[in-house]
Amino acid sequence: MIRRNDIEYLPVTYLVNGIPFSEFGIDVMAKRGLFDLLKVKERNSISLPGQHGVIVDRTGSLYEARDIEFDLSYTDSYDVAREKLGLFRSKFAGSVPARLTMTEGYREYVWDVDWVEEMNREPLRWYAERNTVKLIETAPVKAVYLVTGAASFTTAPTVSGTTQEPLLFSWGDRDSNGNMQFTDSVRAATTTHTYTDGYDTHIVIISGVLSLVTITTEHTLKYTVSY
Repeated sequence: MIRRNDIEYLPVTYLVNGIPFSEFGIDVMAKRGLFDLLKVKERNSISLPGQHGVIVDRTGSLYEARDIEFDLSYTDSYDVAREKLGLFRSKFAGSVPARLTMTEGYREYVWDVDWVEEMNREPLRWYAERNTVKLIETAPVKAVYLVTGAASFTTAPTVSGTTQEPLLFSWGDRDSNGNMQFTDSVRAATTTHTYTDGYDTHIVIISGVLSLVTITTEHTLKYTVSY
């Protein structure tokens, strides 16, 4: 616990694919977008003669991807700082998104993100640099589960007789190259995953149009993001 001006702050740690930012010599100076409300995607609408405005389809809102920004500082000589930035960047270069984790005290939050760009690089002193990194969470509507042992989820459409919308499962473990592992479920089914990385517990993200899907599992639901 950190106390400043009689206000208590929980310690915050950021990780990418399980590696703390601090191992790259990175300090987070500011963050934006992690918990913002999502922007609504443009709704279908029609304009009718003799009517004011337009008629809008409001049968279920869909949302845009989540934009995330970090203001970062690298405390080292210029050459070493750039080397560390390159190593940090490489963690987002896999064929699937990287797992961004934020721990705040005992609470843990996760995002599966892709690198968008680096902006505003600025030398501070001979031993430090600063920049802004922009990331994107392409599947921001999600249910996050704590899984102990093997993972098993059964999904079905909420409306009987309809086709289940595709879901994306992010299992929370990494392959031999350090990349996250994913699988898609396109139809109602029981989807399983066996872990071989030696850890007993994992954080699983299921993303998609969750309002149209029923998820049955014995695993613990940690939290959901629905808007």
